[in-house]
Amino acid sequence: MSSSQPDGISEYLSHLKDKDVHAEENRSTEQVRSNVLYTVLEHPQSIRLLELEPGKPEDDIVCHLRPASLDEHPPYVALSYAPSDSSIAVPISCNGNRIEVKKEIVNFLRSVRHPENRRIYWVDAICVNKADIQERNSQVRIMKDIWKQADMVAAYVGEETEDMPATIEVLTLLYGASLNEAPREAVEQTLLYGYLTGTNDEIPGSDSPKWDALQNFFRRKFFSSIWGFQAVVLASSDPNIFFGSQFITWKVLSSAARMYHSSQIVNKRPTEDESRNILLVDSYRNASPVEFKRLTLLHLLRSTWTFHSADPRDKIFALYGVSGNVTDENGKSLLEPDYQASVEEVYRQVAVAMVIQRQDLHVLTYVSHNRPKSNSQIPSWTPDWNNMGTALDFLGIGGQFTWWRSFPGECSFSSDYTVLNVSGCLVDNIKYVSEPLGSEKLQLFPEFRHPGALRRLWENQVISLGEQYAAGGTVVEAFWRTLIADNNSQRQKPAQDEWYVHFLSYWRMTRIKDLETEEYMQLHPTRPSIEDEVARREAQKRELEPSSSFCNEDQMAALKKRLSEIVEKQGYACQLPTDPYLIQVFGEKGMLDAKEGCIHCQTVDDPMLLRQVFPAMAMLPLRVDDPTLHMMDDRFVAEWFRRLRNDEKEPIPIIDSDGNAYGSSLKYGILDRTFFITSGGLMGVGPVDAQVGDKIAILARSEEPFILRSRESSGTGGSFTLVGSVYVHGIKNRSFLPVDAEGKPTWSTINLV
Repeated sequence: MSSSQPDGISEYLSHLKDKDVHAEENRSTEQVRSNVLYTVLEHPQSIRLLELEPGKPEDDIVCHLRPASLDEHPPYVALSYAPSDSSIAVPISCNGNRIEVKKEIVNFLRSVRHPENRRIYWVDAICVNKADIQERNSQVRIMKDIWKQADMVAAYVGEETEDMPATIEVLTLLYGASLNEAPREAVEQTLLYGYLTGTNDEIPGSDSPKWDALQNFFRRKFFSSIWGFQAVVLASSDPNIFFGSQFITWKVLSSAARMYHSSQIVNKRPTEDESRNILLVDSYRNASPVEFKRLTLLHLLRSTWTFHSADPRDKIFALYGVSGNVTDENGKSLLEPDYQASVEEVYRQVAVAMVIQRQDLHVLTYVSHNRPKSNSQIPSWTPDWNNMGTALDFLGIGGQFTWWRSFPGECSFSSDYTVLNVSGCLVDNIKYVSEPLGSEKLQLFPEFRHPGALRRLWENQVISLGEQYAAGGTVVEAFWRTLIADNNSQRQKPAQDEWYVHFLSYWRMTRIKDLETEEYMQLHPTRPSIEDEVARREAQKRELEPSSSFCNEDQMAALKKRLSEIVEKQGYACQLPTDPYLIQVFGEKGMLDAKEGCIHCQTVDDPMLLRQVFPAMAMLPLRVDDPTLHMMDDRFVAEWFRRLRNDEKEPIPIIDSDGNAYGSSLKYGILDRTFFITSGGLMGVGPVDAQVGDKIAILARSEEPFILRSRESSGTGGSFTLVGSVYVHGIKNRSFLPVDAEGKPTWSTINLV
């Protein structure tokens, strides 16, 4: 890979240092503190420790700073915290001087202060001279050692609130369930059943405010703080999580969060929380030394896209301490923390470093313009690392033509590193772009759903492409694969052929949901916002209630036949139900009576029991007067019935299909993105700001196609804005790519600005 002058990352670092650029921040308070508190740290492993003087709860905070060396392994507790957006400064006494620090720090120090003895802490906001850029840079470089060598990492997540007792109760319940020696699946089922029905005195029902309290706790800012991520991941011992004067261990918290997810309770809540961040942090804490050593900065930036920092540069510098060194093939460092550099320079430096280190353009797949960039000066080809949104690579869509990586091409930078010059070719233009397909268009609840979005896409746009797809195969197959970017629900690609059957069930389900929505809209001209938590809770509660009707006769016959086949294959004789879980679930609902005989016979004769036996069907709003019987003009509904009536088993029987599984895969494709069709007849999924006339481009040393927008009024110039990476179904077909007589690509130079 070639590069223009100045050549290489070392020149780029020099380029930054030579510029008289300083971060825009108010240093007056920090400068005053610097003059009265700090002496110069003598060597790279030097730190300062805070000696907290003893005192009563109401006493002012008094402390002293003293130098220490990590080489000597001094004892201390390291504090990690995340100040709220409205956090105020509170005065304390340090080295006999009055200074102001964030209220969260003062609250923590009050809660841990001993009445008689000094205690030793490391608190970055006090122990690091933030006004000294060089010291700040050097301390960030050794942050990994500071967390690792601490006797304990204390994570302060905020004050104790009124709902904290309820939070502790639910955390204790979930943690206790994680320790239960019974089979894990049975424990999870018991939890979920108790949550859904509210019939277990020990498990709060779905309406209980205790679950709201738990979610409020998970939403605390610390759990999405990138510095909190660094501290907990690198802590050598089990961190303590402080809230007010109370604390729990990280093990208790992470185990409870894991049970909250594995029991599926999290998926039944009407609103989201940050509990997934806790699981992510714990996965890195439990990584083996070999796995941890393999962590790269790019991998961490990808996985921590839901974590944030007040200073956008800290997203990079915090992960720098967790990942291995970013070096070139000769071992030369490509990235160093530097608070003198602007946000734009730091973010661009990371992108440049990734291009040089990896020798490819994979970093471009992290670009997303779906949300405003935190810095408008960032070039279009540089990811906004603190606000990456729905960049397609995050969802496993990359690698559409890995063979293309083998072809070399130019990759260079302008002298000021604002323009990336690459070899590539423009292979197609966008001629149609849908409106963004947000959750309100794919939402199943009629209270919020905008009906008919996918059906209009098919009927108004895709049908016109004919039966045969431009890149081979059928248009039908290209359509259902494009909607999920050819990923199944486990992010495996390409999706297996059976996902067409799941698509058919999903399509029929959406037609029923569209009717429900239209009926709801007639009765409720004014509908609630999808952001309305109360409305979401009521919609979810209504959806969980069993329907009083069933389905069409074809389904009933198919379900009975399938259950009879299962009974016969497994050699079941008529028998009384013995499974305690089945007796509990069905018995409490009045659906099964052990005194009435064989569980299998009862099930075959009872539609509601059949729905419980086939969970995939239980989520469908089935009704006796099945409205889809009158939709045979819909190609996909008709195909669903054909497979049902003919008992077609390839690739799988329609009765075993799972429309919800296909629906969940939409988040890897069309959800919160646009659907487009090119002039060449290709279908794809791209960013929400894709436009008609945008170019589909293949770039040398990249695995993904990209959308580019010409900067020239003619639309044919060589300077482009990078809009983002895309999924284009069938683009790996080489007939779309220009090559010479020897089969080598005919590149042209594309300048990305």
